Amino acid sequence: TLEVLNEPGRAATSKSYVWVYRTSAYTSTPVIMYEYTQGRSGSFAKSFLKEWNGKYLHCDGYSGYKKLEGITLCGCLVHAKRKFHEAIVANPDSKTAKSGESYIQNLFAVEDYATEKGMSIEERHNLRLEKSKTIFDEFYEWIAETEPKTLPQSLVGKAITYAINQKEYLGSFLKDGRIQLSNNLAEQSVKPFVIGRRNWLFSNTANGAASSAIVYSIIQTAIANNLK
Repeated sequence: TLEVLNEPGRAATSKSYVWVYRTSAYTSTPVIMYEYTQGRSGSFAKSFLKEWNGKYLHCDGYSGYKKLEGITLCGCLVHAKRKFHEAIVANPDSKTAKSGESYIQNLFAVEDYATEKGMSIEERHNLRLEKSKTIFDEFYEWIAETEPKTLPQSLVGKAITYAINQKEYLGSFLKDGRIQLSNNLAEQSVKPFVIGRRNWLFSNTANGAASSAIVYSIIQTAIANNLK
């Protein structure tokens, strides 16, 4: 979120937003771009990406991305894991929460193995079909058995509901070896703007907010490309 003091027709306390878009880990020349908007509707993402011809889009579970057409959304298994972990923190003795988290940990363990072995994209994809798909299917079999016995409003229940609602997107990584299991790259790219905002707090005008987005885009892209 971003507070802009002087936006025509809006109170100074209104919430504006900065969206971050970036290329994937497999792009030789990474690009990080920020866009200032007055809202959070998925139509902003649809407009920004209207000339983008990519096939897969990593994102979190925000429903606004469903406005995009002809694109496969790739969910974030870190978000799913985090919800089970929050349930463990609240109740360290919860075997159910630990079981849910362990399935997702096992999926990341397969990725770690592929990285350690220096596997190509095709080899990684084949490994996922051989190992990860089994774990993923077992995870949702476990959810089908556990969900009826779990209080929906409990932390474990909310973690299970999230996993059920996001199943289509969380499973996208099985389609291509280039797809990562998490949205961490984008999450990390949000931080520089958030850290800056803690210091300068707000923008004075809409033009200033847009200019900040441009400057941050140039600087963070330069950093990503190891440029001084």
